[in-house]
Amino acid sequence: MKKIFSFLCALSIVLSASAAPLQKVQKTLSNQPIKVEKAVKAVKAPAVKAEIPFASGTFYTIGGSFYIGTSTGWADGTSEMPSIDVTVDGNQVTIVGLAYWFPEGAVTGTLDGNTITIPGGQWLGTDEYGDEFLIGTDDGETISENIVFEYDPEAGTLSAVTLFIAESAFAYDMQLYTYWSAAVFGLEAPEKPEAVVIPAGLDTSLYKFDGRDTYQDKLVIKYVYVGFDADTVYIKGMSDYVTEGWIKGVKDAEGIYQFPEVFLGVFESYLGDYDVFTQATSMTYDALKDRFVCDEFITLADGYALDEFAEIVLSKFSEVAATPADPAFTDFKFADVTYPSVEFEIPLIGTADEDLNPEKLSYIFFIQKGNEQSPLVFTTDLYQELEDDLTEIPYNFSDDWDIYNGLIYLNQSEEEVRTWEKLGLQSIYRGGDEEHKSNIVWFDVKAYWEAIEEGIEHIVLTEQAQKVAVDGNLFIIRDNKMFNAQGARVR
Repeated sequence: MKKIFSFLCALSIVLSASAAPLQKVQKTLSNQPIKVEKAVKAVKAPAVKAEIPFASGTFYTIGGSFYIGTSTGWADGTSEMPSIDVTVDGNQVTIVGLAYWFPEGAVTGTLDGNTITIPGGQWLGTDEYGDEFLIGTDDGETISENIVFEYDPEAGTLSAVTLFIAESAFAYDMQLYTYWSAAVFGLEAPEKPEAVVIPAGLDTSLYKFDGRDTYQDKLVIKYVYVGFDADTVYIKGMSDYVTEGWIKGVKDAEGIYQFPEVFLGVFESYLGDYDVFTQATSMTYDALKDRFVCDEFITLADGYALDEFAEIVLSKFSEVAATPADPAFTDFKFADVTYPSVEFEIPLIGTADEDLNPEKLSYIFFIQKGNEQSPLVFTTDLYQELEDDLTEIPYNFSDDWDIYNGLIYLNQSEEEVRTWEKLGLQSIYRGGDEEHKSNIVWFDVKAYWEAIEEGIEHIVLTEQAQKVAVDGNLFIIRDNKMFNAQGARVR
């Protein structure tokens, strides 16, 4: 999966939004120079072991950073480059895996003692963007004649002496697609933390999460899964960033569940992939009400806070039949954008304010051409991450590329979309052993194109809902009720 932005530059942006979906990234020549101040050759070396002669094998990324150029800046893509393959034949060394856009691209150098010298400007491959070459530079401005690596036989590490190693559109000019900064590779794969594993056959139930996001200072309503195993409780879904991660609490002598710090999982973000850990917390459980109360829940990635929840109540969810509240379109982007999309909200409440089970909620898009209306089918030829054609979309479904809850990329051609007069959206709820449908909410696609052609900035307004911004946060007002961007009612 392709990522965008740099962790050090953009973490605050991601923290100000709640788990926004990943964006598509195309191959892009960076419009920003290498940031020399970020290159620090400080590497946590693995444990010293017996001397190992340099030989063919896989070397794993254990130090340095890798950046991918995008139209918005440098993206931290280190997690996309886990290893390189090295082949030694006498004094000739071939390395594969230094390039992101040409992962099979090979460069060849010579071995002298423990030093590998690779002539710069070697060709990596050709694609629709043209030829690509591997170059080196020590200052981010001048291309080095050679790319040099040094092997440490005691530590089993291969370190880049050349500070920056880059994919360039030219062998003689720094027109960069990606670059390594202070790269270090090791014979031993870095240890990965272990996440909580639930007991086999654990029975779980759905609980409603009510809390306050202290970073954005807003109410949060969502759903988690809770399972009891004697004096131990397991909870999944506490984090908005690692939704499949479990936390584990053990009841102490006072009957309070204590949750130690744990590795929750990997957060795939605009910044790259990052290991997420929880802070220790505790929860008080009321067995009569089947309810947990928790003062705060915090997760961290590289020391930065991601989830910051307080005043949390987890209460057992009771499912009832209900008619889902009408969905709403919030934006339609097709003209003058790289990846056309439609944004929308699917409320998790019924028309009589009932809480809905997200696992039994789905939605369907419709298109209207003339007087004919038909469901919009997301086909595998246009949506290649799908295994089968998709018409009805489960509330929690995402293909992690084109389809997300609240955002879908429109891979249909502009010619096709211009034939749509309206785009409709309907929610379907099958809770309580009954099926109920919302009204079909329509977006006037024809009016959108007319506004674009007239140079008018198009604002989405429907009879059922209005998009508003309050202190920089998106809310939907419908029938004098306010919902947040995740569809949960806040007023």
